[in-house]
Amino acid sequence: MECEVNFTAKSMRLRYKLLSIENEHYLIDSDQPIWVMFIPFAYWLMPHTVYKVSDQEVLEQIKSPTVKQEKASFISILGIGMTVLLSRLLESLTSYLDINTNPIVTLMIFLISATLLISLRIYIGKINQRNLYKVVNPESLQKRRLWIRPQDIRHIFVYIIAYFLVLLFLSVAVYAYFESKNIMLLIYALVFLFIILLANILTMIPGITEVKFKKDKG
Repeated sequence: MECEVNFTAKSMRLRYKLLSIENEHYLIDSDQPIWVMFIPFAYWLMPHTVYKVSDQEVLEQIKSPTVKQEKASFISILGIGMTVLLSRLLESLTSYLDINTNPIVTLMIFLISATLLISLRIYIGKINQRNLYKVVNPESLQKRRLWIRPQDIRHIFVYIIAYFLVLLFLSVAVYAYFESKNIMLLIYALVFLFIILLANILTMIPGITEVKFKKDKG
C-alpha cells in the first residue's frame, strides 16, 4: 500500500521518520536494528516495528517540538574534532618514540579513531532517542510490523552508486594511510567512515513509497 514518508523535527530527524498510511501516522526508527548502520541495504529486506501516533498534539510535537531539545550537530562536529585531535596526538606520540613505522601502532591508531567515531554515531542516535522520549514514549504506543520499500528504481540506483563510491573512497584512504601514515589521509578516511555510518538514514527519504504490513499471527 502507498505510504508518505516525512521528516520529524530536526532534533530527532537523524533517527526517526513519520509514515502516513491511509490517514494514519506511524513513527519508524532508522537505527533499529543497530547493525543496519553497517549494512543499510538490509533495511529494505526485513520487517520493522512502527509506532502508531493517534494523538494530534503528540504528532505536532514530533514534527516541531516546543520542549527543549538536545543538539546533536554541535556534538557531532565536536566529536569528530576530538577524534581527529586524538589521532594527531597518537601520531605525534609515536613519532616522538620513533615507532611510527610499526604497522601495529598504525593499526591501533586507526582502530581507536574508528571506534571513537562509531561511538559518536551511536551517541547521536541516543540524543535523538532522548529528544523523542521528551515528547512520547514509543513503547506506550500501538505497534505494528511492516516492510518498507525504496521509492523507485532511481532511488535504488543512486543510493547504491553513492554508497559504493564513498566506500571506495574510504578503502583508498585507509589503504593510503597505512602505506604513508599521513594524518590527513586518516582524517579523510574518518570523514568517509562517518558518511557510511549515516547511510542508513537515506534508506527512507521524504516522498511516496510502498509498504506492506506484516499480518499478525493467529
